[in-house]
Amino acid sequence: MWEWDKKSGRWWSQQWGAAVFSDPVCPFPRGGNYSQYGTVCSWGWDGRTMLCKMDDREANWDEGYPPPLQLKLALKLPPIDPKVDDAFVCAALSNKTIFEGMRRKVLEPKLAEIAEMFELKLFPRFSELKLSCNCDHDERPCLHLAALLAQMEDFLTVRPLRIFTLLGSKLEYEFELHKFVPFPYYGNRV
Repeated sequence: MWEWDKKSGRWWSQQWGAAVFSDPVCPFPRGGNYSQYGTVCSWGWDGRTMLCKMDDREANWDEGYPPPLQLKLALKLPPIDPKVDDAFVCAALSNKTIFEGMRRKVLEPKLAEIAEMFELKLFPRFSELKLSCNCDHDERPCLHLAALLAQMEDFLTVRPLRIFTLLGSKLEYEFELHKFVPFPYYGNRV
């Protein structure tokens, strides 16, 4: 895996956590406690949807309980307009600071400012997320989803560019195509 600079990734993950967990309709103060039990066992992507498999180890703490459930969770963010995305990707990859930073595996916070100029919502609130879990718990949203959101925060520390993929942006794809092309990048292929 092409690991990003954790210092810059931490800024992106903190912005994610602040937006999601500060929403008044978010029922979780944090999903961190539940997610620290090592419940998330695999991540995957299906287009703009982040898929996750999880073991519900909490159910197996006492030998009288059934074995852990294999849970499937999904997280989907609100999409962005493809025309706006094309202009955003061109502007982002035309910025030397951002482009060279991405080559060094550093995602500059200035990228968020460019996204804001195009009115892209990078850090959605809890109420804007589409979440699903196949558990049989009566309470919705369940703690598994809290753990997923907390794990997403950790994941963005390592792969902050993935936030754009979840939104449906071609930024990650276009950067991978052009990361070895000498700057300046003028967006001819976008």
